[in-house]
Amino acid sequence: VRELGLEGRLSALPREASCQVADPETCWATTLRRQSLSSAISMPFHYWSLHQQCDEALLLGGSGVNQCARPTYRAPTSHPWSHKKPLPDTFRHGTELIVSCWEERYAGLRGAQSAGQETLHCVNGEWFNSADEPGLGSFVCGACVQIASPGYTDAERRNEQELYFFNRMQLSLFTEVSAQDSERVHCLEPGVGEEEIVLQQHADCGATLLAEADGITSSDSRHLRLLKGSDSSCLEGIMEGDSPIVVHRNCSSSNVAQQIPMDDVPGL
Repeated sequence: VRELGLEGRLSALPREASCQVADPETCWATTLRRQSLSSAISMPFHYWSLHQQCDEALLLGGSGVNQCARPTYRAPTSHPWSHKKPLPDTFRHGTELIVSCWEERYAGLRGAQSAGQETLHCVNGEWFNSADEPGLGSFVCGACVQIASPGYTDAERRNEQELYFFNRMQLSLFTEVSAQDSERVHCLEPGVGEEEIVLQQHADCGATLLAEADGITSSDSRHLRLLKGSDSSCLEGIMEGDSPIVVHRNCSSSNVAQQIPMDDVPGL
C-alpha cells in the first residue's frame, strides 16, 4: 500500500524458536531473489510474502519503499542442518569425505560423464578419490549456463538483470481515488475520446495497469500497459499547453514518452 506522505518502518519478529540466516543479503542475492522472481513456490522463511512484496515495490520503482530487509529467520525443521559442523584440522587414516558441487550453479563431472558426487579416502595423510586418483582427480564442478530470451543482454549490460524477470511477474497496479462525500471511488481508465484518460466512478477498482520493462526503461520509470480495453494501449506523457498530461496510445517499446516515471504515477 502506497500513501503519499506516509513514513514509517514495518517490523516483524518471530515468537517461536527459529534459525537465523548467517548472511541474509548474500543469501538473497545468490539464491532467494531468483526464486522469488521466477517461482510461485513459497520458501520456508518467516514472513516470506512480506519480503517478496517489499522487493516487488523496489522493482516497481518510485517513492514509497526505500529499503527492504531480507529473509532472516526460518523454522528449525525447514531444512537439514544438524549435520553441519566445522571441519577438523586433521583427519585420521581411513576417513572418508563425500564431495559434491553447489547444484544451483554447478554440475559435477568426471571426465565427460555426469557425476553427482565424489568420495575421497584418507590414506597415510594423502587423499585419493574413488578411482584411486590423487585428490579429486578427474572430478570437477562445471559451471552451468542459463539460456535466456532476447532482452537479457541489455539488462545485464546495465547490471539490472532482475528486470529480465520483472516482465514475467505480471505486476499489475490498482488505481483508486476516494471521494470524501461518497462511498464510491474513482478509477483510472480510458475515456470516451480516442486517447483520453479519465477517472470514472465505481464501487471498487480492479487492476488497471500492467507495469513492464523494456530495452530503454530506466531505473525509475516503467512502461504502463492498460488492462481495460485494448491490451495494445499504453500510457504516454504529452504536453497540453504548459501542463504535462497522460494519454493512451499504441504501445511502443522505443517511445521514450511511454516510459512513465513511477514517482509521477500517484499524481496522474
